[in-house]
Amino acid sequence: MKKASKSDQQKPRVARAYRRVSHEESASTRLGLDSQKAQIEEWAESNGVTIVEWYEDSPLSGATPVDQRDGLSALLNDIQPGEALIIANLSRLARSVLIHAEVEQVLQSSGCQLISTAGEGTGKTSSSNMMFKGIQVLMSAVEREQVRERTIAALNSLRERGVKLGTPP
Repeated sequence: MKKASKSDQQKPRVARAYRRVSHEESASTRLGLDSQKAQIEEWAESNGVTIVEWYEDSPLSGATPVDQRDGLSALLNDIQPGEALIIANLSRLARSVLIHAEVEQVLQSSGCQLISTAGEGTGKTSSSNMMFKGIQVLMSAVEREQVRERTIAALNSLRERGVKLGTPP
């Protein structure tokens, strides 16, 4: 009898779904959250996976540590061996390489999988998938840093033009 290897992991039948948006506007209109839910539901239905519970953090930055995310913390506490954490794409989980690695470690030590409905190197374990996922995680972190840099530049430009920033007294 062949011993199962990591690359032979079976597709889970049960999963917990996680959604996150960064901005208040996305949270209040629910467009981002509803879109993520639709993607996850479509993937689960086409792959015969039952979503047993939904978790979300909104509005919340992808750079927020796990222990400051009520939804993700609860999911990681609740997930059972053999289950999967399903996300719409890797950037919804984290925009930090360290946070992503922390979540992956918890999942692996719990006998669970991370699945992105966008693919992104999740699912079947292989060296090429590991590389692709690593690149995607790194690009999410780079994108977060670029947004921060553009925001700082825009605020500095406004200040230089004499625009008063902040809430008026």
